[in-house]
This record gives sequence, structure tokens and C-alpha cells, in this order.
Amino acid sequence: MEASLNSPNGLITLTTNTFIIGRSADNQFVIQDAQASSHHAEIRPDAQGYVLTDLGSTNGTFVNEQRLSPRVPRLLVSNDVIRIGSTRLTYEIAGSDDVTVRAGSHEYADPGYTPNVAPTQPWPLSSGYNPASQPSYQQAPSSPNYPAQPGYPGYQQPQPPSTYSNYNANTAPGYPHYQQPQQPAYPGAQPAQSGYPPEQPSWAGAAPAPVPGQFDAPGMPGSQAVPPVSAAQPSQKKRTGLIIAVVILLLLVIGGGIAGYLYLNRSTSTPVQTLDTYCSSLQSGDYQSAYNQLSSSLQGSFTESQFANAESDKNSKTSSCTHTSPMISGNSATATLMLGYGSVASESASVTLIQESGTWKINQGFGISTPTKTLTAYCNAIKNNDVQGAFNQLSASAQSKTSVAQFTQGFQALNSPQVGGIKSCTVSNVQQSGSTASADVQIVVGNSTVPPILSKVTLVNENGTWKLDTSQSPTP
Repeated sequence: MEASLNSPNGLITLTTNTFIIGRSADNQFVIQDAQASSHHAEIRPDAQGYVLTDLGSTNGTFVNEQRLSPRVPRLLVSNDVIRIGSTRLTYEIAGSDDVTVRAGSHEYADPGYTPNVAPTQPWPLSSGYNPASQPSYQQAPSSPNYPAQPGYPGYQQPQPPSTYSNYNANTAPGYPHYQQPQQPAYPGAQPAQSGYPPEQPSWAGAAPAPVPGQFDAPGMPGSQAVPPVSAAQPSQKKRTGLIIAVVILLLLVIGGGIAGYLYLNRSTSTPVQTLDTYCSSLQSGDYQSAYNQLSSSLQGSFTESQFANAESDKNSKTSSCTHTSPMISGNSATATLMLGYGSVASESASVTLIQESGTWKINQGFGISTPTKTLTAYCNAIKNNDVQGAFNQLSASAQSKTSVAQFTQGFQALNSPQVGGIKSCTVSNVQQSGSTASADVQIVVGNSTVPPILSKVTLVNENGTWKLDTSQSPTP
């Protein structure tokens, strides 16, 4: 299907690639409108045409002045008006299918399409033979044991008239100087009758008795006249065979075309394969392959380098990744990812997958920073005496209230003989609400006489990255 957008900048032809609209310069269509988000909406191909999806924009995407639900694909139809802010785009479908009307046989220029009908030829008037006056023919019985009929000496079998109405035994029509070849004389032969071809030779003795029901001479008892044989029958058989061969060839071409279309438009992956590839790549450290399992819309939220840096952090690296069986509904699917971070914490994320050019991609429910990952990085850093790594998990507000030196003194106190260092740090009961989150952190020190330290901590989201608020964070 060829489709396009009629925009203020002119006609834009849609292709098989995802078409992203927004204010950022990396979009396929950039809108200089204060009401447009950086990545506002996208148009992508679908089995039924093209679908429009709002990417969670602030001011919404409208089709025919109806606001779309965020991240819910909407199938576009011809002449739909898409509005983003004050910018309007009209969706158009080029061309239409015409109905083919089969012409009748009289409309073909090639006379070969006209059905063959054997011409009806008149019998020579001189023969006195009229097919209409002959008795109806009966099929001869299969048994050959009939009583012999009385013979007719000297009787000669007349030949049936030619299919050519102007046939003459002496001169062929259209050739005035043509001489009919003479037949050899045989004993007992009779002169040819007028209007008939030369007779066959008469053999000595009485003619064999006719068998009732067989074709024989006109007027003979129990005999039947020989019906005319159409000269067009062989040609008609050849033409019928040709038509059958053409029909078979057309069926093969149509079948091959359908098979090719289905092959080219087949789905090259499944949701299970996409999730399996993502998990295995994440655990093996192949972050490029893991990043490639994300949709183009999700990849627009962060670069491959940002994704790799977040996943390769030694303090928050994913140690296990599994998923539930995806629930497929048309061109989308849902599943739950279960991520583990060693002995510190684990979390689950509900993800949505969509099809992009026949390949399933993770589209929603995923981020490179989560409250659980931030707390995991903090716990592992204080366990490994990584002062700088733990300090980096603090929010800007928290870092402004303490220096790295003061933070280091707290670590030294944890490693004193009286405390014995941190033996374990675990995270539980993570609750997220908007841009804030809370969790329980339990720290067990090496000195068994010191009871476990349980703290209720708060986290804030700073520019897409979750950070720990030290005013309520566990020591140091």
C-alpha cells in the first residue's frame, strides 16, 4: 500500500520504516511547535496499512480532533487529519483497485477465442439423400452372433458426402484445372453416381450381409446411414488442451505469487525469541544485541552507549534474567521480566512488545534506571568499600550536604573492629509513585553482637535516573 502525509512542508511518502514525529532534531519529521514533545508520536507499517501511536506526549495527539490514548496504536484510514499542537497532517492512500469485467467472445479481436462449431453441410442434391428423412440410429448390440442377412450381389457401398458443400468428385472448388485422380478399375465395379466420390472396388462374390444396427448403405434393411464427421473436431481438441494448459499455468503463477507474498511478509521472530535474546545477551555482556531487541521508540529514550554503561556497572550488573510466556494479541504482546541482582535484590517489570517490520521488539515497561538498581549499586558499593561508587548513587541535593571526605569517614567507621565491616546488604519492599520511591534496606555487620540495621529510604528521579536521598539513607 502506498501512503503519504500531506504536511505544511509538502507531500511525505511513508515507507516500511517507522516514521517518528516530534520536536527533537533526530525525528523523521521535526515540528517547531512548543506544544509538541521531543518524541511526540510515530507512524509505522501494519498488516492492514499504517498505525499511529502517541509516545506518551504531554499535550496529546489528535486524529480528526479525537485524542489518542498514549502508546495505543490507532489504524489510519484515508483522509484522516492528524493534529499535533497547531500542526496538521493529512493521511492519504494512493490509487485504488479497478474491477475487471470479462469481455464476451464477440469482443475478442482474436477469432481463436470463438468456440468451434462444426459447420453443417448440405448433401448433394443429385444424391437424393436427406439426413432428416433417415430413420433414427440405434446403437449396435455388442454381440457379433447375428443371423446372416440375404446378400445383395453387385451392391456397392456409397461413400458419405464430403464435409465441403461444394465438393465434386471431378473438380475441387476453386481449382478449375484440377484433375481428379483416376481410381483403378476392379472387376464388378459400377460407374460412380453423380455427386459422389468414386466408389470403392467391388470384390468378387456376394457382398457380406449387413449386420442390423451397423452403419451401411441408405435404404438397406437393418442398416443406418453414416453420419457426417466434423473436420473441426481435431482442432477443437487441440484448442481445449491449450486452454487447460493456460489455466494450469495461470494457477501456478497465482499460487507462486501468493506464496512469495506470504514468505516476504512472514514474521521473522517471535516474542519468546526476542525476550530470550534480550536476557541471554544481558547476562553475557553483549549489550549491543540486548539493545537491538528494543523498539525504535524505546531506543529514542536513551542511546546504546547509555544503555551499555548502565548495564555494565559492576555494582548493579544483572545476574539473572527470566520471563513469563508472552500473551499475544494481534501485533502486540505482553510479558513479565524477572531480573536478579545477586544476593542484594530482584525486581519484576511488565513489558509490552510490538512488531516492527516483521520483528518483535520490546516497546514499553523498561528503563535503564530503576529504584531497585540504584539501591543494589549502593549496597554493593558499601560492601566492597567503594566510596566513590556509593557516593555516586546520592542525589544532587544529598551530595550538596556532605563531602566525599565526610562520606569516607563513615565507611571507615563501618570497617572498625567494633563494627566488623558490612557483611550483607539487602533491598526489599520497593514502592514507586511518580518521581519518588521508597524501600527497606537491611544491613548486617560482621560483629554478631550488633543487631541488623533496618532503614526506610527514599529515592527521587533526577533526569531519568533514580538517586538515593541521604537524609533518610542507611549509614554511613
